[in-house]
Amino acid sequence: MLIDSIPDQGNSSALGTPTTFPNDFLMTFDKAEERVQVDPYYDIHSYLYGFAYGYIPVPEAMERKNSGQFAPINYVLNQQMSNPETDETILFKQNETGKLREGNANPDSPDYNSLADFAWSADKKTLEVRIPRLLLNVRDPSRKEITADFVKSDNIYDSQFTKDVGMSFGVVQDGTLRELSAARYTWDNWERFGTTQRLKKSYGILQDYFTTVE
Repeated sequence: MLIDSIPDQGNSSALGTPTTFPNDFLMTFDKAEERVQVDPYYDIHSYLYGFAYGYIPVPEAMERKNSGQFAPINYVLNQQMSNPETDETILFKQNETGKLREGNANPDSPDYNSLADFAWSADKKTLEVRIPRLLLNVRDPSRKEITADFVKSDNIYDSQFTKDVGMSFGVVQDGTLRELSAARYTWDNWERFGTTQRLKKSYGILQDYFTTVE
């Protein structure tokens, strides 16, 4: 799955194959390779902790648009820190937060997994995906607000507003991408939306435990 989220940038090809839209994100569902990847030019983690702070190497592809490459999406766990009292240095640590987990997100199911990101239907014809909006650099979906071109502006706090999102789907055969469908999607902005409260299963466990505490 390829996603075009920000205008005027992105990769116009994937795996060497031209695509309908210039895409900013690549989502794959191969076994043991399920992950979201980002165009290095739009990789805010590498820009901040590589280019700005120098904790990690700066990807060479970050410096140019339409590199044709996609990179893992990482999240910082802790920055490098020094403890003067112990002379200890805590090293910079990151985690690949773009990895996807298959599972059942239905809380009423016996195999419920609250960490699930996607699930296939029993006949393998339908795929349901649920990921955090920040993985796609979306700041406020109610206004279609996304992170702007921070390489150009040298400012990760700049925003812009998009009209729609392009999505295309394909399969890889013999190392070559074959695009099956492509379309653009949009939605209405909103001010308020309905919610339904659902208690976590741990609520009842804690509730029972506190009845035993004097």
